[in-house]
Amino acid sequence: MLKKITEVILGALLYALGHPSIMTLTPIPLFAPLGIFFLFRNIHFKSVKKDLLILTVFCLTINLVGFYWIPQTIQTFGGLSFLVSLPMFFMFTFLVLPQTWLVYFSLNFLSKKKFISKIGPFLRVLFLAVIITLIEYYTPSQFPVHAGHPWLSWSWTLGLAPILGLAGYSFINYFLALSLNYFLRERKDKKRILPLSQALIILIIAILITPFTIKERSLSTKNLSHPLNIKVVQANIGNFMKVNSEIGQFSSIQEVFKRYLNLSLESDPADLIIWPETAYPYPFNSDVLKEAPNSLPALISDVLNRSNSQLLLGAYDHGALEESGNAFQSVYNSAMLLDSKKGFIDIYHKKKLIPFGETLPLGPLTPYIKDYVPGVSFFSEGTRNTTFETNAKHRFITPICYEILDPSLIRKMLNHSSLTKGHIDFIINLTNDSWYGLTAEPYQHLFLAKWRAVEFQRPIIRSTNSGITSVIDIDGKESMRLLPGEEKSLNITLNLPKRDATIYQKIGILSFLLLSIFLIILNYLLDLKVNPTFKRS
Repeated sequence: MLKKITEVILGALLYALGHPSIMTLTPIPLFAPLGIFFLFRNIHFKSVKKDLLILTVFCLTINLVGFYWIPQTIQTFGGLSFLVSLPMFFMFTFLVLPQTWLVYFSLNFLSKKKFISKIGPFLRVLFLAVIITLIEYYTPSQFPVHAGHPWLSWSWTLGLAPILGLAGYSFINYFLALSLNYFLRERKDKKRILPLSQALIILIIAILITPFTIKERSLSTKNLSHPLNIKVVQANIGNFMKVNSEIGQFSSIQEVFKRYLNLSLESDPADLIIWPETAYPYPFNSDVLKEAPNSLPALISDVLNRSNSQLLLGAYDHGALEESGNAFQSVYNSAMLLDSKKGFIDIYHKKKLIPFGETLPLGPLTPYIKDYVPGVSFFSEGTRNTTFETNAKHRFITPICYEILDPSLIRKMLNHSSLTKGHIDFIINLTNDSWYGLTAEPYQHLFLAKWRAVEFQRPIIRSTNSGITSVIDIDGKESMRLLPGEEKSLNITLNLPKRDATIYQKIGILSFLLLSIFLIILNYLLDLKVNPTFKRS
């Protein structure tokens, strides 16, 4: 058993090395399938207790290496003591990779069914890779850590992303791991190399089609057909200053206002100025602004008038609260677009809230427990999709914070906008990672967000309070960035040619399902050909 646990710890470390973590901020893609291989190699479905111990060790190792910042965050976000946050951190062992547990119990169930044993070996390996990928895709997770994420570090391998999305690369990793496991275990089978060969062929195809699926970069100096000048402000407001400004402390308010004003007006003018998530400390009321669009605070009016620009800012909003249905959910986390001449234009309310920071995930118990967790803000959930438009008719959407990590949500936002407003040119992600301090979290958040740029072939402007502010191009590469702790503005000129919706945007996970059906049929026929004893069950 000690040997198994040692191998599983090694596998977990390799899997973690495929993502930003305490060990490295530069992920290594090939380590992820090796990590999965070591996990699968030591699970045999003979003893549930032993298997669950193996899974716990695997997930605990990843939790310690990748999510070591959680206790600090729970203390800062939820106002809980270290004695409470530490046990909660270990509880997250069962939540950081929720798909792992569902995969195990699903495969344990399937292993007891006769039809699995009657499936040919090549089809069985493929079928299991498909099932695991679909479980991973449909398992809800606030901060997903999927098997396919590490491939982003090698952007030249992402040719299938606009077609199959992230799921395609998770499938490749699971197929590689299962095939390698089969190859090493079934030494008597002369054809055991075939499943592994298939997985490698799929990966090679993904690499070869990259030039045809990923188009011209958005910051290319060539063919600036629809240029847009943007200034992204990173004011680097610390948590204590931010909270103090929100409760009305004069010196903190003055410092916050000064930083945003100076950074917004320095250097070159811009068509659009961007402030990050909840940048403005005082709440707005969008119901009032709709009736009187120019009734804006003095700081906002000053920035708009002196810059002659539009301003997109993260803000608190008390408008439309009748939609929440709960009196204690008193504010929205919002993105608001303002104009130097028109004043208020439109607003987006965040839909997907962060547990223990913006809400308590306790359902009907929340109203009774809320008073015991003073650090939670209890935001209302937004209900409306909003498409913003610049004066030059560039259209964009604004997922806030971890919303950018949910491909289904971004796909819905893009498709809704395309149907109601027309073509979407780019995505702006407003966030505030200052709660996590100088940990791996800002790098992890950025790393996971990059997938949306490649899947949907739209550049992402990532506006953060304290870093990492950056521009993610459609190939997943960053064109420029501001590091954590920098107090600076980022000046960007975007090239925005009209781009068609990707296959993944149009049909989502259906593209992967169609590929899976094709491969299952192919492997069924392959089993019939190379295994004369294999018969249809």
